[in-house]
Amino acid sequence: MPSNPASISCTLHTLLIGILLLLSSCDTTPDQHTTQGQNGPKRELLVYCGITMVQPTMELATLVEKEKNCTIKVSYGESEWLKATAVDSKTGDILFPGAPSYLQSMIEDGSINKTVTVGENRIALIVQKGNPKQVRPDLHELLREDLQIVIGAADSGSIGRETFYSLKKLDIYEQAITKALYLTADSKGLSQALHSKDADLVVNWRAVATFKDNKQFMDVLPLPDAQTETHPLVMGLLSYSKHKDLAEYFLQRAGSESGQEIFSRYGF
Repeated sequence: MPSNPASISCTLHTLLIGILLLLSSCDTTPDQHTTQGQNGPKRELLVYCGITMVQPTMELATLVEKEKNCTIKVSYGESEWLKATAVDSKTGDILFPGAPSYLQSMIEDGSINKTVTVGENRIALIVQKGNPKQVRPDLHELLREDLQIVIGAADSGSIGRETFYSLKKLDIYEQAITKALYLTADSKGLSQALHSKDADLVVNWRAVATFKDNKQFMDVLPLPDAQTETHPLVMGLLSYSKHKDLAEYFLQRAGSESGQEIFSRYGF
């Protein structure tokens, strides 16, 4: 028997109304907390890092990104420039210079309100692989006439500042910079002077000679305690951090046993 068109229309109309009523009774508004946590932008940290420590810092940052589902940007360069950038811009979360002296004034004025020590730094003489010029572990070797030397600039990176202090104590700084082939801004530039064979000898952070990219090109000559000091490597939490809880976790992770093991593997 043929269906009645009016009956079919009525049935479809009733079914449509039922579906609409069912949908309207369901809360389809996304849960705000879940949406922000899963699909919203990740929180982001900015770490200012001295160029010598960038490799272990990047390794640590990768771990924290996975653990906290965040993004960590590492801006690296000379310590003096990093400090000036942080102070002038009032941005960033963590400052990690090559020497703790860069943090002192910021601790005093409240720009740094928490610190953690993650390792240590010490200068050394670094020579071409195999020490072909038979350099002795003594800063006075910088004055040898048969050696080409490159030195870090005192007004830029931490290595230049530390070299200045060490050579001044021996009263040979002016002689050394006069003799130097050129001055360079940071530890990377000093390493490059050996890679390119511009220099027979540089003064650099001891750890640099142990890096994978460097150890096949250079050897380290540790200096006696009478000529240099060991300095702690210190990270500071910037007071204008936008994510203090996350920045504090990064510091905690860096200062933990596993965090310090990372820095130890890189010679710090």
